[in-house]
Amino acid sequence: MSWVTNVILLFHIQDTYPSKPNPIVEINNWLEDEDNDYGPFRGNVAKCDACCGGYRVGETPVYFGAFNHFPIDDFVEMIKKAKWSAPEAVQILYKGQEDDKFTMIEPFA
Repeated sequence: MSWVTNVILLFHIQDTYPSKPNPIVEINNWLEDEDNDYGPFRGNVAKCDACCGGYRVGETPVYFGAFNHFPIDDFVEMIKKAKWSAPEAVQILYKGQEDDKFTMIEPFA
């Protein structure tokens, strides 16, 4: 049986600068790790830039992923371990399959 969790990750644009460590690489490595306690999630969080409206380039990185039987608490702990330039700007929105709305987590608040 499937139980899908939608995850949206928002953070400061400076964490996308080439001269900085890339936290998305760390996150996607964790998601695809065969040796984590859950097995690989066979997916990653992907940047949502080509699907945006408006006539300007967005200045906030937005990443999305949908996962089956997702351990959101462990994901939050992994986010806390990633190397962020501006950790105070990190926000996670998640919505379980039967939830009516998203819940926001600010892991560094």
